[in-house]
Amino acid sequence: MTQIQTNSEKLRLDEKAVEHYRNALTDFQKEPPFDKNWGMLNEKCSVVFYYPPEKGNKVVFFGQSPNFRIPYSHKGDGKAATVTDFIPFSLKNTSIIDLADAIFGWVKKDEEGKLPEDMRQRASRVFITDAYYISHETCIWYKGNFHDTITPQILSEPKPTCFQHYLVQPKKDNLPADKSKLKHYASQPKSETVIRGHKLYWHKGKGRKIDIEHAEGNNVSGNQTTKIKPINTGVKFKFNIHFENLSNIELGALLWVLDIAQRGDHQYRLKLGMGKPLGMGAIKIESKLYLSDRKSRYSSLFSSNNWNNGESQQQINNLSQYKVNFEEELIKQLHKKGVYQDFKEFDKIPRIQMLLAMLTWEENLSKENIEQRRYMEIERKKLPCINDCNEYKERPVLPTPLQVMGWNDKRRINISPVSPPNSGNTTSISKPIPRSQINTNSTRSQINTNSTKQDKQSQKKPKGNSEGGNSNAWARPPKPPKK
Repeated sequence: MTQIQTNSEKLRLDEKAVEHYRNALTDFQKEPPFDKNWGMLNEKCSVVFYYPPEKGNKVVFFGQSPNFRIPYSHKGDGKAATVTDFIPFSLKNTSIIDLADAIFGWVKKDEEGKLPEDMRQRASRVFITDAYYISHETCIWYKGNFHDTITPQILSEPKPTCFQHYLVQPKKDNLPADKSKLKHYASQPKSETVIRGHKLYWHKGKGRKIDIEHAEGNNVSGNQTTKIKPINTGVKFKFNIHFENLSNIELGALLWVLDIAQRGDHQYRLKLGMGKPLGMGAIKIESKLYLSDRKSRYSSLFSSNNWNNGESQQQINNLSQYKVNFEEELIKQLHKKGVYQDFKEFDKIPRIQMLLAMLTWEENLSKENIEQRRYMEIERKKLPCINDCNEYKERPVLPTPLQVMGWNDKRRINISPVSPPNSGNTTSISKPIPRSQINTNSTRSQINTNSTKQDKQSQKKPKGNSEGGNSNAWARPPKPPKK
């Protein structure tokens, strides 16, 4: 029986630690018996677990459970580091307008009021219509009819504590890593590590049946499951993309993305909808570009038996020139920043090669390729497996997309981690010209899509854990020494 010592010296909580704790409260920690503003630091919670401080110091680490987690803190002040701390500043600088902002518009947070009024928000110049069904190969619905649903495998949210996957590591491959040398959220941003890059999902092909459904089917229970009505492979839709006042470079960027999914020399597919980690949502896009000649449009009301909209379909050569304008501009901006000086072709840039590797489409994947692209498992019950049935135990570092494809990857060799190529280097894009000053014609693009295994339902994302989940990085406290 544990005896409570009433004559023990009182310990005080560090004021900064209390502030950090309150700022990091999860939804679970704001519900009764906790306080929505103070969490467990209220009269109804009489037990507080803490990590013993050095003599004379205040308590910095505490929680409502004996297994509470100690936050990673690269500043050493007890404040939990977040993934955003490791994103390069140039990507978080709200005063910079990148190409995506310029095309699709933005609404930027400006709590301190530092941004000029005309920089706080800007409307999009691209407008996408609904996609209308055209045809199908075998059946529209994956299960054969509209009324049947499936329960897919549980797709929980990312776990920041798996830092060996989300932060750049010193090793250039996925050989067994020395866990003591792995970079984590207590490492220094920029000088030691940065965020690894954008998260994408491998295609799984369609020649081999993909394991989409939960092992227990629709009988499974739990708060992380959901039911969906997936669309079958080979279903075709049609939609339009309207855009106005785009420069040649901006139009080239839009056409470059659309062109990926219809190139003749390589097979690529884009991703759309739910279930992407399972191989769902791979789509092919076939596009046609129509430009509107305003002088022709307003010179007459009719064209034959139709309204005269002044639109004409563009030839392939014109489309190629817009994409060349985009590629040349980005190469020029990268060279100005001293990045990728040795690269003259846009598709040869390692970061673009990795993107294309992730979008590569193969109808019939081999068993080896499927094994390379599968998710790691905590309880792997079949061979092959990595190290142990718990494949995360030894914290293996993921290979790069180029290494998975068997391509040469020099991206990490002899490169300082201060500014790694995969950290999201950006170019400085000039401020977009207001519409009234642009002399380019208003344009429209019409796109037909061939959609495979695309989920059309809108689902509420389940919470990643019983306490509501957040993006802060935490670690369990060390075990007390044996007496």
